[in-house]
Amino acid sequence: MTATHVDGRAVIMDVPMRARVNNRGTGEPLYLVQSRELLVEAGNGRPEETYYGCLHCTYTSLNPMSIRPHLGNCKVKKAKEQDAKDRATKGRGAGRSGGATLADVVADTQRPVIREVTQGHWAEAAKRGSAPAAVSAKKSLMPTITVEGILRRLEELQGENEKLRAESRQLKARTAKLEGQLTDVRNERNVYLGEINRFRKMLGQEPLKAGAALN
Repeated sequence: MTATHVDGRAVIMDVPMRARVNNRGTGEPLYLVQSRELLVEAGNGRPEETYYGCLHCTYTSLNPMSIRPHLGNCKVKKAKEQDAKDRATKGRGAGRSGGATLADVVADTQRPVIREVTQGHWAEAAKRGSAPAAVSAKKSLMPTITVEGILRRLEELQGENEKLRAESRQLKARTAKLEGQLTDVRNERNVYLGEINRFRKMLGQEPLKAGAALN
C-alpha cells in the first residue's frame, strides 16, 4: 500500500507519476501507475513538498529517479507477482486460468494474441495454393496486437483516469476554500454593518439595510 504519511505529515494528493516521454503515436503524456507522485502537507517546520513513492509499499523519496530501481527490488511487489505466477501455474495444470490475471499470463508466455500476417506470408501461401484467392489478391497486412500492448494501453488509460480524478478533487477543494473565504467576507461585512448602524442610531439616523453599499 502506498504511503499515507511521510515523516509524520499526511499525504494530501496521490497521483501516478508522469513518464519522461510521451505517447509516440498521439503525443499525449504517459503516466507510470506503479510510481506515485505524492504531495505532502506542510508541517514539522517544512513546507508542502512533493515526494515520490511506490504503489505496493510505503517507500518514499524526494528523488523521482529512485522509484524505478526500488520497484525492481520491492519485496511486496515481488510477493504479489510470485503469488500470481503460482496461481497461474496451478490453473494451467488444471487446464484453465485458475484465477491468474492477464498480466501473469503475459509475463509467462510473451506471445502475441494475433500473429502478424505480412504480404510475404500471403505470397508464399499463394504459391503453395493454400491462400484464399481474395485474400491472396488483396495481400492484406494485419497489425500486430499483443496482450502486452493491450495491458500497456490499459495502464496508460488508468493513469490518465487517476490524473483526472485527482484534478477533480483539487478543483473541489479549491471551490470549497473559495466558498469558505466568501462566507468569511460576508460575516465581516455584517459585523461592519452592525457597527455602522449602531453609530447611526446614536446620531438619530436610519439604519442601513443588509444590501446597502458600505462607502
